[in-house]
Amino acid sequence: MQDKKPKEQGEQVAVAMYKGEQLTGRKGFSYNEIYSLLHLSGVRELPKALDVLMPKLLNLQWVVKEGSNFALKFVGRDFVDQKLGQKEAG
Repeated sequence: MQDKKPKEQGEQVAVAMYKGEQLTGRKGFSYNEIYSLLHLSGVRELPKALDVLMPKLLNLQWVVKEGSNFALKFVGRDFVDQKLGQKEAG
């Protein structure tokens, strides 16, 4: 989280899932696992309603629902990898 500096809760969720994929080798996470990933990454103000936030990420095409889990799609992974934490030019 410190390197990527997400500004919004949706960005925090994407970063947590991205790092969770790297650490666990898994692609999908449940609501409870996403909360755990956020907590372990140092987020102190956890989202109060992931069930409201996740449909927004689905609409952005950042995640896909796979059964009861959510997986980061290429668009979300690319946003975390390429857009977040970039130093501003100037």
